[in-house]
Amino acid sequence: MLRCISCLTVVLFVGFALIPATVSAQPAPNSTGFIVSDSDIVGGILGAVAAQINPIQDALYASGANTFLVEMRYLDDPTCVDDTYVEIAVYNGVDLDGDPSDNYNGSEEFNIDPNSINFAGAPINLFRNGSVTGGFMQAGPGTLNLGFPIPDITLTGIIDPGCTGFISDPVPGFISVATFLAIPAPPPFSGTMVDALAFLGIFPDIDLDGDGIPAPPDIDPDDAYSADFQLTGVPAVIHHIPVTIEPSASFIVSDSDIVGGILGAVAAQINPIQDALYASGANTFLVEMFGSDDPDCQNEDAIEIAVYNGIDLDGDPSDNYNGSEEFEIDPNSHDDYCNAFNYFYNGSVVNGFMTAGPGTLNLGFPIPNVTLTGIIDPACGGFISDPVPGFISVATFLAIPAPPPFSGTMVDALAFLGIFPDIDLDGDGIPTPPDIDPDDAYSADFQLTGVPATIIHTCGGGTPPGTTFLRGDINSDGGRDIADGISGLGYLFQNQAEPGCLEAADTNDDGTVNIADIIFYLGYLFDSNITSLPEPFMACGIDPTPDPLSCLTSTGGCP
Repeated sequence: MLRCISCLTVVLFVGFALIPATVSAQPAPNSTGFIVSDSDIVGGILGAVAAQINPIQDALYASGANTFLVEMRYLDDPTCVDDTYVEIAVYNGVDLDGDPSDNYNGSEEFNIDPNSINFAGAPINLFRNGSVTGGFMQAGPGTLNLGFPIPDITLTGIIDPGCTGFISDPVPGFISVATFLAIPAPPPFSGTMVDALAFLGIFPDIDLDGDGIPAPPDIDPDDAYSADFQLTGVPAVIHHIPVTIEPSASFIVSDSDIVGGILGAVAAQINPIQDALYASGANTFLVEMFGSDDPDCQNEDAIEIAVYNGIDLDGDPSDNYNGSEEFEIDPNSHDDYCNAFNYFYNGSVVNGFMTAGPGTLNLGFPIPNVTLTGIIDPACGGFISDPVPGFISVATFLAIPAPPPFSGTMVDALAFLGIFPDIDLDGDGIPTPPDIDPDDAYSADFQLTGVPATIIHTCGGGTPPGTTFLRGDINSDGGRDIADGISGLGYLFQNQAEPGCLEAADTNDDGTVNIADIIFYLGYLFDSNITSLPEPFMACGIDPTPDPLSCLTSTGGCP
């Protein structure tokens, strides 16, 4: 995926310029949805009083106050028994009918709470690198963001055959003091749940607001009690809400000096090679900052950082670092729905000092619990990062000739100097010298510098960034009725104008517009056995299935 010596310097940092690009986020393909129907406390500081708290949890689920959705993405096995690659997204949900009594009937419909989506349109809680083997699911590691980041989490559990439900292994989390202050204490206690817990000698142990964990009996409403939850769930229908993506600023990395890791000992020999790769355009790494309101990039309460490989639009590396060069995002840097593989939450900028994370750095090998920090120049004019963990693959160094006085490749030169791979990329066991596995890597910490750049989003096929539609709204009037079928027939057989959004006319989502689409659409209108069209159906969005069709103008009522 990464085309460079620092096969993973692709993680980074922030420094910025104005960026005009927007795209729309959508659900992943082949996904199945669940709603959490219960979450029993089985550990954490609250584990000691689980018997008293779990009935309160049960009541919250029954009332609809707890509405948590789980989406298994990229699922190829419809039975949920065996799948070599899946991802798990977790959201807060909004019950479409407002009646909590049927939330767990196995077919209830929910929208995703917009607060569960990041600035770039991706799930805030997304666990990649998952699989299902004999019904046992695992996904991660990732960072669980619940207002307080819990890094290096791997989700595991059992999926019922036919995707009819799940039960998880314990998942770390918490319950805030503010939540318990709003719940009356059960008999024989008086006051709130906080009072009851204090009587039992249980006090908050998670400092949510970062001001220092309070000493009893002072209790901070902004702190929390740790709790491990065992989740159970039943099937549900999850509808995605379209999100317009507008990054605040963008950057290209202009250099990445090695300053640590096993390669730190030979940084003086390798950094000139790095410099040559940047000068030649072989290393093209892009950074976007989301959520910033400060055009000077000096002070911002909440930012998020995405990092990508880039493609130079003019093909001339000599002007890559002129401060205004344009780049496209390499498609290998995001998933099928424009969600960046490398994304860091919980960021801020204070007097030019930036921090974002912790998060997991995904560069073909997950590096968990990474926090990005560094200095941003005033007016977003440049940046320099603190050391960022990464690696350079053996395969990369096998392709680079050793510098004088060595012969062979860089791998040979490093071996002569006693430096061998220390990262087992393929998971088969770190090799013992002198045997060197091309699928492994050398650790390296990089100090990154960068200059402003313009990043152009192309995710979404033939649909311009930001153009959304409703499937079946062929005449773009905002409704779906017989008039749309007539409009489609006119286009196909009477030389009438092409619909402004051909994606909307592709009602069966097969990537073409023909009579089969009209037949399918009329079936949806008049055949009770056809209850929906392919997404985007319930809400405006982009086509979740890549194809050559365009959507030049949004359909009625869509942004």
